[in-house]
Amino acid sequence: MNLSAFKMADYFQEVVLNRLNFFSSEQGYIRNSFSKQYGNINKLLKARNEYCKSQLGDQVSKSMPCDALAPYRAEYKYNSLNLYGNTEAPLYKKKRTDELNISNINKYLARDHGIKWAPRFKLNKVISGHKGWVRSIAVDPSNNFFVSGSSDKLIKFWDINSGILKLTLIGHIAAVRKVLFSERHPFLFSCSEDKTMKCWDLEQNRIVRNYARHSSGIYCLDIHPRLDIVATGSRDGSVVLWDIRTRESIHLFKNHKAAISSILMQSIEPQLISGSYDRTIRTWDIVAGKARDILTRHIKPIRALAKHPIHYSFLSAGADCIKIWEGEDSTYLRDLSSSQSIINTITIRSQENNSIVLAGCDNGQLHFWDYETGTLYDTIQSNIQPGSVEAENSILDCKFDRTESVLITGECDKTIKIWNLKTAELI
Repeated sequence: MNLSAFKMADYFQEVVLNRLNFFSSEQGYIRNSFSKQYGNINKLLKARNEYCKSQLGDQVSKSMPCDALAPYRAEYKYNSLNLYGNTEAPLYKKKRTDELNISNINKYLARDHGIKWAPRFKLNKVISGHKGWVRSIAVDPSNNFFVSGSSDKLIKFWDINSGILKLTLIGHIAAVRKVLFSERHPFLFSCSEDKTMKCWDLEQNRIVRNYARHSSGIYCLDIHPRLDIVATGSRDGSVVLWDIRTRESIHLFKNHKAAISSILMQSIEPQLISGSYDRTIRTWDIVAGKARDILTRHIKPIRALAKHPIHYSFLSAGADCIKIWEGEDSTYLRDLSSSQSIINTITIRSQENNSIVLAGCDNGQLHFWDYETGTLYDTIQSNIQPGSVEAENSILDCKFDRTESVLITGECDKTIKIWNLKTAELI
């Protein structure tokens, strides 16, 4: 064996040890899946042992590592892995360019890599401008301002840098549940418990279209990224697909048995996804106007959906956990580790090949997961403002700005909080 092979073997061994120590650490927080992961590593250990015996024979010793292509060193003692003694998450090294070419085992490890270090978010501003719960946040495409929709029936525009109020729109006669900018037109869409969706022309700051067909309040909406259609979900359990131009409804879907909590639209199949308090997720064929699939892995009501900006996948959040689904058939992929909190909203930050899942919870906490490993690695507590009761310590919506360096949260204590990256501190 040459020197480079010994170095590669040492690097491979260090990666495996770090991975095992991480699963046994407090910050790893993957107790439920530890036994499965440890079983997989045991198989790797045995495979390397057999390979070393076949390649090196009597030359194998504890002091001499096996070839880098081998699964693991011969006569390696399992108790030396320190599975239960480590109490800190290890520092994970960046993936090397030659890591994927070492062996099939390294490919296995690379697929389930460790968490990348990420800077924390620090509270920068608290905006008190609404007289009701702030239920929805949307950032405009130019990234100059953001919009908030509230239970006080108002829609407000705020400067994203200074937090100064720029404009207030009045039109709904009940609580505003969702606001969303169109990426293709100068429009803002809003839906309310007054059973209507409104289209606001931002060049004139007035309502140009009203959409009404639901028999109860509208809780959610989403816009198709390429077509001029909008989908709305209602408390009555129905989903309506609208033509933005003609104001006419295209399809009415009534398969859900409870209120619709969240809706997603995307340019790839399935193009329409709905989550409901009936604990199911349904995908829809918007051309044929019929249901495609029903996903039933959640055991508690669905509270939020979010699509990944890069991967062919979407996430669903219930009171029990967050699940990841991928592909045209919405195949179940995995769960994110439990946060022990009731989740109200989720969003995804994806920069530099590093995706982070963020959830706002009913207890005022912000939880951060690494998307690839499903590991909860950070939690931030958002404190209620003076004059609010403890029951109002809840985060109802959270959005990143277009640079994904600013986080905006709408909260139950009637405030909007702006969080900036604390780049000087790593978690």
